[in-house]
Amino acid sequence: METSIASTDAWRALQEHVAEIENTHLKDLLADQGRCEAMSKEDMGLYIDFSRQRATQDTIKKLMDLARAANLKEKIDAMYAGDHINSTEDRAVLHVATRARREQVICDDGKNQVPEVWGVLDRIKAFSEKVRSGEWKGATGKPIKNIVAIGIGGSFLGPLFVHTALRTEPKAMMQSRGRTLRFLANVDPIDVARALNGLDPEETMAVVISKTFTTAETMLNARTVRSWLTSQLGEESVAQHMVAVSTNLKLVKEFGIDPENAFGFWDWVGGRYSVCSAVGILPLSLQYGFEVMEQFLSGANAMDDHFRETPLESNLPVLMGLLSVWNISFLGYPARAILPYCQALSTLAPHIQQVSMESNGKGALSKLAPHIQQVSMESNGKGVDINGNVLPFEAGEIDFGEPGTNGQHSFYQLIHQGRVVPCDFIGIVRSQQSVYLKDEIVSNHDELMCNFFAQADALAYGKSREELRSQNVPDYLIPHRSFTGNRPSTSLLLPELSAYTVGQVLALYEHQVAVQGFVWNINSFDQWGVELGKVLASRVRQMINQSRNKHRFVNNSDGFNYSTTRLLNKYLQGKTQLLYPEPRDVFPAELLEHNPLCSVWPLWPWLLAPLMVSADLSIKKEMVPLLTVSDAPCKKICAPKCTITLEKHCLTVDVPKKNCAIKKKTISKQFCEKKCKPSLKLDLPEIKLPTLPHSVPENPNPSTPPAAAQAKTEAQASLFKLSKSAALSASAGAASGKVAGSVDVDASLSGVAVDAKVSASKDGRRLQGLIAAKLAMLPKADLDVECHDVCVTVPFVMPEVKCTETTVQVEKCTKVPSKECKEECICLPQKSLSLALPKKPILNLSLSKSGGL
Repeated sequence: METSIASTDAWRALQEHVAEIENTHLKDLLADQGRCEAMSKEDMGLYIDFSRQRATQDTIKKLMDLARAANLKEKIDAMYAGDHINSTEDRAVLHVATRARREQVICDDGKNQVPEVWGVLDRIKAFSEKVRSGEWKGATGKPIKNIVAIGIGGSFLGPLFVHTALRTEPKAMMQSRGRTLRFLANVDPIDVARALNGLDPEETMAVVISKTFTTAETMLNARTVRSWLTSQLGEESVAQHMVAVSTNLKLVKEFGIDPENAFGFWDWVGGRYSVCSAVGILPLSLQYGFEVMEQFLSGANAMDDHFRETPLESNLPVLMGLLSVWNISFLGYPARAILPYCQALSTLAPHIQQVSMESNGKGALSKLAPHIQQVSMESNGKGVDINGNVLPFEAGEIDFGEPGTNGQHSFYQLIHQGRVVPCDFIGIVRSQQSVYLKDEIVSNHDELMCNFFAQADALAYGKSREELRSQNVPDYLIPHRSFTGNRPSTSLLLPELSAYTVGQVLALYEHQVAVQGFVWNINSFDQWGVELGKVLASRVRQMINQSRNKHRFVNNSDGFNYSTTRLLNKYLQGKTQLLYPEPRDVFPAELLEHNPLCSVWPLWPWLLAPLMVSADLSIKKEMVPLLTVSDAPCKKICAPKCTITLEKHCLTVDVPKKNCAIKKKTISKQFCEKKCKPSLKLDLPEIKLPTLPHSVPENPNPSTPPAAAQAKTEAQASLFKLSKSAALSASAGAASGKVAGSVDVDASLSGVAVDAKVSASKDGRRLQGLIAAKLAMLPKADLDVECHDVCVTVPFVMPEVKCTETTVQVEKCTKVPSKECKEECICLPQKSLSLALPKKPILNLSLSKSGGL
């Protein structure tokens, strides 16, 4: 028989070393710069500071001796070699193969499993691209935009952790725009209602995740979602709206899913380690695309290589695992807090809980915390070693957590001044979403990280009474404000939170849990602890079915203890109806909508609560009476069952209606303007011409006028032209409304110059003529102005509205609730008691009833 690790010299050396550590304080250990440098490790971009652990360099040396005594390196190699280290199920442990590179060789029973892994991954890539591109259509021709992943345990917490971590990562956000991913795990109908609420079945696809396709909770949820789909899209819609992750193709086909749309995985992958298989990669690729998920697989694979190849002294998962063993089994700290200062890691702790406590707890919360809860608590929650021997030490740890400052206002009071709880602080250098306000001294992410750095030191240093007194704290407050400090923690700093680093963190904690199990020599890869409750639940399921369909309550002969029997009957008594007379599908999502019946349902527990009769017999005599119990006619209890329907009532009313028409009407309007025309009249005096000289010969031709006559004629002609020109100028000025300037006319007659000047006023109504002449006699001028009206007629088109009133009949309807009741009865089995009593026995018989109408 293999010797327990607790009997080795390395284990005993660490037990003796505890006394030395108890005499130290972290504030002194942190003053040693050399120690701090030695206990800080950096690899693959990750920086881990172990200097706030209650350990010295000598402690690390002794832990390495323990690792060698436990054959840690050999066990790691055996896992990668495909040895069946899961001895209770005779299986290999090869979850590392699900994220292996194509060229790697990882075997099970001599066969390289990597080509099969990539065969499934390639199918996932092709299928997810077909769905995301819209090539894959739903039953009505619409593309699929919503994914509901149905699974429980590792089929839920691991994928949920990755989804939560990536949903705010910029590249993943861009790839998931317009798409929805939801998870359905709990069999509680409330979870179904929330998962389906608001989704359009025409655009929804369900991914059913169950290796055997028999997991009770998962298959009930799957049948519920199938009914939700088929009730609206028809039975044939299952093939287009449901796919499976399973190895049981027979049951997949019987369920209605096309086996071509089933994606397999292997029995060497434990559920809590399956997120890198089709369990997680299929729904996550449908949401974010295969390219993003390939980066996630690469990050996990990089940590796998580090775990396998790096020496123990620098191996990050090994150091984390050994220090956890030190805290749990030697310093006696049973719990660990996972404290990610990043909201995107809010589901990690519960997942690690499952991996650890289902794996290693044989003996004795943000989304990063839920993941760690599963990985850790499902793996290491054991009480015997791999050979079945009871562990002589505490193993496994209770993992919990909450992101960032949320936890500070939740349970940090306990970890600062109550129980000592080792902590894992996880911080990010570059936030996924940066916010910086111009009036703030630091960014929002800087403010968060200030707490990340401060809390680890606060736990380590604490605050002494002397420090408080120096700050003048009253004596009565000193005990309340003292902090002992000396509380261990590890700080993990990531460069960013991307798909790659999420894969690194996932694999880091998986391998840390494996190290714990390897050192404690327990099987971290089975989970028999979850089976017993499932078996008992099956018995209860059958009992409730009988109670509902055979009109009876649970009694002692049904095999349940007294307490459970009373609880079951209390539950059955309080249900709104005990029978399902007409089987029908009822979907919780419908309850989210307002239903007028909801106001009636609360009355039913009172109406249908059955009478329960109990007998309390106390006999105050040694002599026991003869008690006979026999069946009696059942007691009929009736109550009205009412249904409310909405009846349509309509009323016809006359509603006035006005009809209007628009016509065109032409209206003419006359516009007039006064027009004036001035005229000039000249009265020329008679001009006497000088006598011509005698030397001028007479004209021999009588037909030719003499020179004097010719000169007179020319003079008259010139004066005529002069008067005409002046008159025309004045007339033109008056016609235009104004005369600007003057008109000068020069005429020449027999050497005598004659000037004529005409002036006109601006309005053309007055004309002043001035004829200046150098002649002794001046001509007389008269000005006349003639005016008359000039009118224009303009047509205008005006709209004219004419309305007539009529009445129309309109039907107005409303829905009036109508209540219809009928009596329903149930028959309660009755027992009759007959007592044959001795003479004068002392007997107290009390009957009581509970419930009733």
